[in-house]
Amino acid sequence: MTKIWESKDFKNSNLYHFLSYVNQKHGLALNDYAALHQWSIDKLEDFWMTIALFFDIDFITKPVKICNIQIPFYKTQWFVNSTLSYSSHLLRHAKPNSIAIIYRNELGDEVKISWNSLLHRASNIKNKLIQAKVKKGDVIAGYLLNHPDTIASFIATNSLGAIWSCCSPDFGIDSIVDRFGQLKP
Repeated sequence: MTKIWESKDFKNSNLYHFLSYVNQKHGLALNDYAALHQWSIDKLEDFWMTIALFFDIDFITKPVKICNIQIPFYKTQWFVNSTLSYSSHLLRHAKPNSIAIIYRNELGDEVKISWNSLLHRASNIKNKLIQAKVKKGDVIAGYLLNHPDTIASFIATNSLGAIWSCCSPDFGIDSIVDRFGQLKP
């Protein structure tokens, strides 16, 4: 395997912490990325369950099975019958006055958005969605730029249990129609 990048301080990297966790959890002695990668292939279900445990995924409904492998592979079901709130995971470590997003627009202008500001934006959007009678299971499709308000829109949508999909204008009409058409927003 050809390396395209290597950490200068591997023992302080998230990968090293995960590798150590895998070794401790499964009684292994994996010592590098290549060994971890091979283990993730050989022990697919163990790998993905360990990912969920390491990142402290708080399932609302626990999975009945980690993966239901299908051919072709893209039809594989992951964390079967589980549910979770991505918004809850995103926000669980938010610190109100700390920076949530550093955004740079096409002109190079940099804007820093605090968690307070992001959550305020999300709350305003959520209220508009509620007024529009959006509910759990509804599909919201955004034709939006890569912008902090797009993230706020996702948080608002997800917090209601609605399904979010987004395309930026640079996708092109055919791709956008194809993506959104699959969801029937």
